[in-house]
Amino acid sequence: MKKGVIFALLAMSLPCWPDGWDLPVTTLRYEVDQGQIEDPDDETLEPSSMRHTVTLHVKEASDLLSLGLTLRAAAKDYYEQRGDWSYWQAEHEGAFHVTDALKLGYTLGVKDMSWADPSGDGSSKDALYVNAAATADLALVRGTSVDAMIGDRFTIAVDPTGSQQAFVVSAGLSSRLGDWRVGARCRARLRFPLGTEGDTSVVSLATAAISLQWDPN
Repeated sequence: MKKGVIFALLAMSLPCWPDGWDLPVTTLRYEVDQGQIEDPDDETLEPSSMRHTVTLHVKEASDLLSLGLTLRAAAKDYYEQRGDWSYWQAEHEGAFHVTDALKLGYTLGVKDMSWADPSGDGSSKDALYVNAAATADLALVRGTSVDAMIGDRFTIAVDPTGSQQAFVVSAGLSSRLGDWRVGARCRARLRFPLGTEGDTSVVSLATAAISLQWDPN
């Protein structure tokens, strides 16, 4: 099943170069972190560890359509404690320029995460994450646009009690008034158990933000 998902995502991003298509832009990145990582929120130090990450990103585009595929693999090794983990991830995204004012997009992804050690009760923490999202951007008038997103993420855990589903919606407005740019955004997230054995409590979170930017250029 996992290989089938990967092949499906690859097939959807295979290069096709008729008239109007650019040749694919390919980026390969390797990153290594070693030592104690500082949490940016509370300035605490996480235990000393080493993490390796390899990312391959392929993107191609035409005047009406752009496609992207990201493949990533990572592993983290703690030096003085348990908790080592590794994962592989594949994500495919597309955007359609329906008109000059309207753009529709989507994202499909899968992530398989494995832990070297079980949880405290001896159960496995390994899980497969599957996500999908749809987006829309609409330019109302010159300098003013709205955008919206709806997405769902499924966590399919080896231990059925850890399986869950997270549903997310968001909407935003951006408008330029002279030298000022005003923005507003709201986001809601609902998480609940997946299946009859999931013991994750139903959790909801709503956020809202407004911004004001001065840009005389």
